[in-house]
Amino acid sequence: MEEEQNYEFNLEEVPVRVRFNKIDNDYVIFFNQHHIVTDGWSVTVLAQELNSIYEMYLNAAQERVQPIPYSISEYAHWQQKHVTFSEEIEEMQSLLSGREATTLPQKPLNSGSRHFKKLVQILPLKLAESLTELAKKFHTTEYVVALSAFLLTLRRLKANSQDDSIVIGSPVLNRDEKVKDLMGYFLNNVVVSTDVRLSDSLGDVILSMKQTTAALRRFEKVPFHKLVARLSPKRQLNEHPLFQIFFNYRYGLEFPEVKIPGTKVEIDQLSMNKIFNLSVTIDNTSNGTSITMEYDSSRYRIETIRLVMRTMLRQFIAREIEEINLKVQVDYPKCIMSHGNALLRGSEFNSIIKGTKARSYAETDKVASAIAENLSDSCTKLLGCSVRSDDVIGLEISPEDAPELILAVHKVGTAYAPIDPLWPVLRKAQILEKMPVILNIQKDALTQALQYSARRRRRLNRISEYDIAYIIHTSGSTGIPKGVVLSHNNLGSFLRGANRQTLMRPSHRISNSVNIVFDVSVMNIFGAFVNACELCIHDNIRYAPFEVGKLECNFAFLTSATFNALTIDDLQKLTSLEKLFVGGEAVNDRVLSDALKLGMDITQIYGPTEGTVWSLTNRCKNLENEGSLIGRSMPNEFCSTKDNVYEGELVLKGPKVARGYINSNENTPFSSENGIKTYSTGDIVRREKEGFLFRGRIDDQIKIRGHRIETKEVKRAILSLSPQISDVCILPYENSVAALVVSSEPVHGKSMTKKLSHLLPSYMIPTRFIRIPSIPLNSSGKVDKDTLIKELSRIHSLDSEESSFSAEVTSSIEDGLIAIIRSLLNVREVNINESFFSLGGHSLLLFELRKQILDTFDVTIKVHELFANLTISELADLIANRKQVTTSESASIIITLRKTPQGKVNVYFVHAIGGSIFPYYAFLQLLPKEINIYAIEYKLHFTATSLKELAAFYAKAVSYDKTQVK
Repeated sequence: MEEEQNYEFNLEEVPVRVRFNKIDNDYVIFFNQHHIVTDGWSVTVLAQELNSIYEMYLNAAQERVQPIPYSISEYAHWQQKHVTFSEEIEEMQSLLSGREATTLPQKPLNSGSRHFKKLVQILPLKLAESLTELAKKFHTTEYVVALSAFLLTLRRLKANSQDDSIVIGSPVLNRDEKVKDLMGYFLNNVVVSTDVRLSDSLGDVILSMKQTTAALRRFEKVPFHKLVARLSPKRQLNEHPLFQIFFNYRYGLEFPEVKIPGTKVEIDQLSMNKIFNLSVTIDNTSNGTSITMEYDSSRYRIETIRLVMRTMLRQFIAREIEEINLKVQVDYPKCIMSHGNALLRGSEFNSIIKGTKARSYAETDKVASAIAENLSDSCTKLLGCSVRSDDVIGLEISPEDAPELILAVHKVGTAYAPIDPLWPVLRKAQILEKMPVILNIQKDALTQALQYSARRRRRLNRISEYDIAYIIHTSGSTGIPKGVVLSHNNLGSFLRGANRQTLMRPSHRISNSVNIVFDVSVMNIFGAFVNACELCIHDNIRYAPFEVGKLECNFAFLTSATFNALTIDDLQKLTSLEKLFVGGEAVNDRVLSDALKLGMDITQIYGPTEGTVWSLTNRCKNLENEGSLIGRSMPNEFCSTKDNVYEGELVLKGPKVARGYINSNENTPFSSENGIKTYSTGDIVRREKEGFLFRGRIDDQIKIRGHRIETKEVKRAILSLSPQISDVCILPYENSVAALVVSSEPVHGKSMTKKLSHLLPSYMIPTRFIRIPSIPLNSSGKVDKDTLIKELSRIHSLDSEESSFSAEVTSSIEDGLIAIIRSLLNVREVNINESFFSLGGHSLLLFELRKQILDTFDVTIKVHELFANLTISELADLIANRKQVTTSESASIIITLRKTPQGKVNVYFVHAIGGSIFPYYAFLQLLPKEINIYAIEYKLHFTATSLKELAAFYAKAVSYDKTQVK
């Protein structure tokens, strides 16, 4: 049985096998067939035929079984000749234009080998009755209700949660009275294409699907292969052309019966979907209703399929969705008050370490207070009045000068806004124009402030929890930076939660490792001061990763881009840290794994500035895709996906959400639900057992030739190719994508393309690979894509071996293939790196392509090999390798029995029936020496499967024999 289930059919022969076995006292007949031979109805017809034929022989009846009026081949010929369906195909083409096959979130980097598993759920009686009641309520069929519930489930769980479109397949019987007794494959697939909104109820979808299914009846008889040929979708081996998810509802299902007098006959149908990535079948029988989900386990996790099952079953239950109540918001203490507490309990501790110099908390407070008096006087002179709440002071200073000045600004009762001195003049002007800065402190002004020794006066402004603490600027979609306004309550809420994660305590050393324009500096500075820690100042923050060991730091934060560039030796220098926090972007899995093997305690953080420093954390444990796992939310904060979908936009709620953007009148991602502040991040995440998995940005999703591309998925695939590749950036490039690769070895595009073809669909594979020394970073420590785009434009005209690969023809085999493709597809322009399907081919033409390759190159290639090598370049390599193997293999099977200088004629003896050439040694005595004698001995590894193929193989071996007399 297992042998038959795993048997692979040759589709050039009739793909049907019948075996008869006697097992103990039972007789078992195996009918094994490929899925294209017959449909389920045909099994019932077969059972009826067996009944009739057995009864005829049993009774020795003279009458033979009556022949049917016409055969399946005659019906197919009539259909091809008289029915075109051109109008219906054109209409369906219009309906499917620009719509993608719906998929669920998949495992990363599946290898292409498929493994199918099954999940079965028997519906409780009440749920089955609910299905029937809904059908009656909406005056429709149970099929429509079940299909609607499944579509609503897919909408909530689909991979692209931003898209309302759903495209799946569903079968139709496609039989009438004329063909009801024929055995064959009449079942046809229709493409169900509709829109389902997240806000839709099950009733909304049922009403919509009543109309959609009625309209689909027009396309029931359209041959599916003709529709595929017209649409010419991008084809992939092991991928269904128009949809990847299949839904079937079988009502009143009756299994076939064979009734033989005096004999008990049982029929077991052993079938498993091996076509679609997910096939869902609901069977309504007299014994109850069941749901069977057959899925490709190389693509989908069992947890995902179970979630589909649970979500679908919930659709039949009328109940209110419970709202998740957030914890009660708390007014957190102001940071100045917290710093005062640290000062009281930690005056004997050092607050700032800079080189060999140290400053105590008492000294730091004295300096900060003096600067505060200076700032207060300066602001009063400029404004003509005292400072007010929400006044902002700009700090255009270097990171090493920031801590005391930030404390001073808060002592004055104002907020600070960091400005990088190295920013372009235009960017600084845009920020200062939009932000109500009452004073902008630069390096010179700071020197004066530090020398100020005014009389201490208690006239500092009183602040409330919701006053501005600081403003951090992020890149805006319009090109103008956005100022994110964070309050003291936001900051206090964050610090309370972060203290539990960082475990900072008095005398601990904290690395001040980032620029103050990056919001993690807030954690470094305030986290250190409120916990009476020692803040270690670096002369240059770029060298921070290499100095934390020398400074004996206990805690450090590194941006992901910096962490991803570290070598094993660099990581060794960080092992003295108690805790290392990493974040900003996705972490390289390979570097993370190396660090964890060294015993490092690493926590990955995630959070937009709008959520106050970070919102989710993952204490890394070397799990699969650990670098993209951003974990769970902080205390007193709630994180979810928008509309609570399985994969979608991450939404933050709670007291850490910022007040908003400074002086912004445009629509913002901030909102309020039941008095709780909410922020939509624009980041796509997937809910997993270990927490949220980061999938990419909404605005990072590139659409190329109608296909949505996740740049993160392409990046992950390229990183997996070689340990020498340390980083990758993916950018749109000439209606395709380009990969900018940081590698210690040359990057060969042709080789990488071939490797990626086993990991990614063709439309996701970059057409250009560019080797760069490093990924440039902006002042916030994130990838500077503007610089990369300029670099891509600069080398656009270059065509070096390491930056791109040529599309020019390089061999006579490629020339021959181009001629075949032009003739077969009727096209003129052919690129050797373009897929056969993208040039206009389809799966049925692969058989003709295979035949023409055999005729032209005398090389046999299997259809599945064509699927795996769809470009001319790949096919040429395959043919060249096959010819080389064939030549060497063919020549090597010739055994020389005698070759003499007098030899004028060659005689070749083929082995006897047993495969041996031993009997032919007698001819050495019988034949004259003018005859050279050779023999061919049979070997088990020969690939021929028939006598004709074996003869052709031997003839080719003789023609390749270089020892023969010419």
